[in-house]
Amino acid sequence: MFWCKDNAGSPPLSQFIDATDDIVSARSLSLCSSAEARALVPYEIAVRMHALPLSINGKDQKRTLFVAADYEDAAEKLRELQFATQLQVKLIKVSYGTVLEAIFLAYRGSEQKLASAARELPMQRETGRRIDAPVSIFEGQGSICAFLSTLIEYAVARHASDIHLIPANDGTLLKLRIDGDLHIHESPLGNSQSHAQIIRRLKVLSKLDVSKHDCPQDGAFRLALHHGTFHLRLSILPTLHGEKAVLRILGQNHYPTIASLGFSAPVERALQSMLQEQEGLVLFIGATGSGKTTSMYSMIQESALRGLNVCTVEDPIEIELPCASQSQVNLHQGLDYASCLRAVLRQDPDVILVGELRDGPSAMAAVQAALTGHLVLSTLHAASADECLGRFESMGVSRSLLHGPLKLIVQQQLLAKLCRCATFDLKASQRTPFEVRKPVGCGQCNGTGYAGRVVLATATTVRGVSRDGVLLTDGRDTAVRAESARALLADGAISWQQYIDVVGASGADS
Repeated sequence: MFWCKDNAGSPPLSQFIDATDDIVSARSLSLCSSAEARALVPYEIAVRMHALPLSINGKDQKRTLFVAADYEDAAEKLRELQFATQLQVKLIKVSYGTVLEAIFLAYRGSEQKLASAARELPMQRETGRRIDAPVSIFEGQGSICAFLSTLIEYAVARHASDIHLIPANDGTLLKLRIDGDLHIHESPLGNSQSHAQIIRRLKVLSKLDVSKHDCPQDGAFRLALHHGTFHLRLSILPTLHGEKAVLRILGQNHYPTIASLGFSAPVERALQSMLQEQEGLVLFIGATGSGKTTSMYSMIQESALRGLNVCTVEDPIEIELPCASQSQVNLHQGLDYASCLRAVLRQDPDVILVGELRDGPSAMAAVQAALTGHLVLSTLHAASADECLGRFESMGVSRSLLHGPLKLIVQQQLLAKLCRCATFDLKASQRTPFEVRKPVGCGQCNGTGYAGRVVLATATTVRGVSRDGVLLTDGRDTAVRAESARALLADGAISWQQYIDVVGASGADS
């Protein structure tokens, strides 16, 4: 299976009794919670009391339940827990925010809960029934709703970015993308009938057409969890054995700033400089899922804080920003990127975000907007800064038109970040003047050695386009990229192998 087993026991609790949130994270605290202790306190009560059961120590009449909790109404919590569990209770002080997140991770990130919900799905094999046969929306709805709710909560607790529900001959193949890697469930869940019900339920939640099974559909819905509202984007695609669904978990209404994204100092300075100029075209390039939209949102957030009029044209709107006027592309209503962007230009904008330059009209409209004194932010599918001109040319935009408006190109890549359990890499450290770490694996990172991701970005300042149609820059893109990767290596954020993958074997020794 792709998930970890629940802890059979807990580490010595003495390390937590006098601990502070600086050394005890919600993740590590949740790992110290045993299934035996959680069985005594239901999830709803744990949330209401802000108390996470950790472990049961002792025997017979001397059994003691250790509970992590904030100290608000501590005496009342102590009495209620002792009455409910009939055990002696010892409270361990933890801040409100830490214990609340730890409760969610421990209860909703439990393999046992997800496995239990999966067992409730219909498992009998069908005979003589077509996969695309009509299914009543009420048939098995209780177990379907419970499974989806448990699955999404589990994915959020595991910090997954995507949930894949793939139709198979004998059920639903489940995959989760965590820190960029796809983790696969060991066997299909339910059967083809339950898969059709899952897809139908997702369509209802996303307000899609439940009668259509032979065309792609896109939608979105919100899910309220105890620590915030999450936005989920749904993509439905017909396949050989039925409809495949992919859910992108966009997270809470988190409004990032440039400083919070972990850019290197040169990249941060380049972005801040563009906000000062307030005109020109800024392109973000990189693979899908490399954080380009998040980077643009950070610039939008800071633009709004400076009192600027911000408008966006997106497909879809990923996060609602109270500081911006956001418009959704709707091709069925004839509202494409180009027409929507032309309308936005009549709204007296200072900063315009265009989700993606997909075709000639949208690319030309963005260039014209940048030429007329607006700051335009957008993304482009290109592998490097030098390829950007070729992409514009393929969309019918002359290279010469980019001589003035194109100001900055930011290339992004997300790398898996080493977990705190990483250990000293002797062999790699002998090749550098600083200590290098390598992945090991622990409970906090599910044994992978990596937890979270870190951004590797380079900012190319464009001075113009030559008469030969060549981008005029300082030509240090490769060197700057290698320097940024080396800085991440020195900080212990990435391993030597990741560094080699970025700069190449020959660049590692330079």
